Amino acid sequence: VGLGKTVETAALIQILKDVYKKENKTFRFLLLTEKNLVEQTRFKMVKFLGQFVETLYGEAKDVNKFSKKYPLSINLGVGLVGTHSLFNQKLFIEWLQQSKSMGLDTPFDLLIVDESSILGNSASGISKNAKALLPLFDRVVFLNATPFESRLDIFYNQLSLLDKNLLPTKANFNKEYVVYDYRGMYPKPTGKYKNQSVFKHLVGY
Repeated sequence: VGLGKTVETAALIQILKDVYKKENKTFRFLLLTEKNLVEQTRFKMVKFLGQFVETLYGEAKDVNKFSKKYPLSINLGVGLVGTHSLFNQKLFIEWLQQSKSMGLDTPFDLLIVDESSILGNSASGISKNAKALLPLFDRVVFLNATPFESRLDIFYNQLSLLDKNLLPTKANFNKEYVVYDYRGMYPKPTGKYKNQSVFKHLVGY
């Protein structure tokens, strides 16, 4: 909190809005965050961007109402702040995929996932859905201020979602960075990591 992630994101959106405007296009963004942060995030986006921003929660009744208001995602000419749970909401996924299946523009030009550590478990349903949906977006940004040294696997999984070719395979990652307990018949992860500085250098710009 307080690092400036939201205002930097708003600055990026403003830059892209200006680029799209020169091409006579409408720029649309989807920002997903925790349920208790939706209204606060929307307020900040309105403040920083000076434009109306829609909100959407992950309950089926809310998504149903939203999809009727915007029957095709190309009709949405504004930004949208929603909950992480939309990744698991079937109605919303179908709404996202509808325009693409009709050969129309992508639903949004930019996806921002705040508190992206929610996608840190590659075996979870939300991560699997996110992996399937990310190709629908031209640009994707993950926001996360968690110190990565404590859970390298969570950051490995997030970065792999953004670019599957950026890092080593999961087997090589485990060999290089995960500390195992070799007592017993099979090695078990201890929940501790090694070579954190190497990993930091590998993923840094």
